[in-house]
Amino acid sequence: MQKYVHYLLTDIRAATDDLPVPWIEKETYEIADWLPREEDEKQAPKRTIEEWTGIRQEALPPDDRLTEEQIAVLMEALKALLNELNAYFCMTFINVPLRLQYRAMRMQWQQEHVWLQWHDGFFKLCEEDQAHGTCGLGWDHCQCRHFAELSKDWDDSPWTEADEERWQREMEERERRRRRDDW
Repeated sequence: MQKYVHYLLTDIRAATDDLPVPWIEKETYEIADWLPREEDEKQAPKRTIEEWTGIRQEALPPDDRLTEEQIAVLMEALKALLNELNAYFCMTFINVPLRLQYRAMRMQWQQEHVWLQWHDGFFKLCEEDQAHGTCGLGWDHCQCRHFAELSKDWDDSPWTEADEERWQREMEERERRRRRDDW
C-alpha cells in the first residue's frame, strides 16, 4: 500500500499545481471588481471536487487500509489541494481523530463545489438534510449535531428597536460598573 500512497501523493501534488483556475487572474484588482457573495455564487462555475482536481474518490483508499502515518500525509496533501480550490476543510473540534477526518473527506469527495473568486468556500462534511451522526465523523464528532445543540435555545425572532435600546442600556450599565470597579 505504501507504494500506492506514494503515487497517489504525486498525483495530488500535480493536481494542486495544475488546478484550472476558472477566471483570469489579474496583476491588480479594483474595488469595482469585487462581487457580493450572492453574485459571486451565481457566476462561479460549479463542478464536483473530482472534476476540478482529476482525483477520483475511488483513488482514495478506504481508511481501514491505511496506517496512521499514511493518513496524516494524505490529509496534509488533500487539504493543500482543497485550499488551492477554495474549498477549505475546517473542523470545529480540535480533537477529531485524523482517521475520522479522512473518512469524512473521502465520503464527501464527489460533492459539487462552486469555486468562488471573492469569498471563501468550504468543503462540506455532510449534506444539509443528512441525519446527525451519519457522516464519516460519527455521532461523537458530528459538527452539525454540535451546532444544532448549541443553537437550540437561540431566539431567531427579528431584532426590534426596543431590543436595540435594551441592549444599548445594558452595555452602558456594564461600562459604568467596569469604570466603578476600576477605581
